[in-house]
Amino acid sequence: MGTASVGSKVQFVNLNENCSQLFPLFKAGFERVVGDLYTNTADYLSRVERGRYECWLLQVEAEFVATVVHERGFIEEYRGATIPPKSIGIKTLIVFDPDKNRKKGYGTRLLDKVLEYARANLANGVHVTVSEKAESACGFFAKKGFEPLHVWENFELRAQGEEYLYYLNL
Repeated sequence: MGTASVGSKVQFVNLNENCSQLFPLFKAGFERVVGDLYTNTADYLSRVERGRYECWLLQVEAEFVATVVHERGFIEEYRGATIPPKSIGIKTLIVFDPDKNRKKGYGTRLLDKVLEYARANLANGVHVTVSEKAESACGFFAKKGFEPLHVWENFELRAQGEEYLYYLNL
């Protein structure tokens, strides 16, 4: 797996602290990667813009290459599926321009940021939902130790297909 080149400047930028300047970049990147996969994209983007979630952008040199959005508090139930107590939910973890930026360690850096937050807040675990259409994401979370908890068929927030709920015990 590659990483950012030696000597390149890599940093996390908090979208919540710089929303007016950075939200348009986040939105464009999200829409480019996720497209119309979900039926509630406009509502979700509105919640991100209003600061409902913690949102980080990963910047390499002058380019934003990836983002992670996660819950600020604990979630124990999601769409009828029980989640172990004190879990932090990842809402989005995507690499912008996947053909250029995949396999460079950016997803791992973002996941590490969420795990750091979860541990600092005494969470017992982290969970994420992933579309069956996002095969690389399913593989990424499985490789990182996440285990499947639940599967929804014909998930109501997507046009079609299955959605998986993965969980990582900390």
